[in-house]
Amino acid sequence: RESVLNIRTVTGPERPFYALAPFALVKEGAEYDIDTAAAKHLEEIRAVQPHGPYLLGGHCSGGFPALELARRLTLQGENVAFLVVVNPMNPERGSTLSSQWQTFSALSPTKKIPYVMEKTKRLGSVLRRKLGSASKDPIPPQVRGELPPDANQQINQRVYQTNRGGWKTQFERSFSGRIDLWLAEGCVYPGMRPDTDPRVLWGKIAGRGVHVHMVPGDHVSVLNPPHVQVIGELLRS
Repeated sequence: RESVLNIRTVTGPERPFYALAPFALVKEGAEYDIDTAAAKHLEEIRAVQPHGPYLLGGHCSGGFPALELARRLTLQGENVAFLVVVNPMNPERGSTLSSQWQTFSALSPTKKIPYVMEKTKRLGSVLRRKLGSASKDPIPPQVRGELPPDANQQINQRVYQTNRGGWKTQFERSFSGRIDLWLAEGCVYPGMRPDTDPRVLWGKIAGRGVHVHMVPGDHVSVLNPPHVQVIGELLRS
């Protein structure tokens, strides 16, 4: 949450920034799914700005609710001037040794050691769960670091897993506009299979195609200083 809010510090006062929190929906007792979240967020958006043009975005699994919001606003005759997805979740991409090696190989030398350290930490968490010394938690550590600290584990799991599980439905629906993809280092690499390449996957549903920007940082740090400054520059442009 805090990383997403970093964006408001770099967009400038002339560009108001609002973050939508799905965790509040779950706490209110609503049945959480992408369609329900989109309907609720649509009400919140229209309360602030009844009509477009709208500039929408999402990070990781938040790209799917953002896509659904853009789709609904467009079908209602509103102008979605901009839709950006930063490092979209890619459920098709496996965790096989070959895919991990491809990701590692695509990183710059300064990124390789932190990548190995993170993978080692995740391996330790898996081993602890296997040994029964930790509760099961399907949320990757890098994603858990982005969740609100006051959201309990059950809520975190519901939101993360529901967004992850909703990708097939989302990719079965087209969007008439253009989608901007801002991808951090390691998200794409030479020889990437089409069924794991976000440029291909999102390009299939974007009526006006995708516009790709490579941005510095990794999945989480891309929204933290100093890398978030690049995000701000792209938004202002």
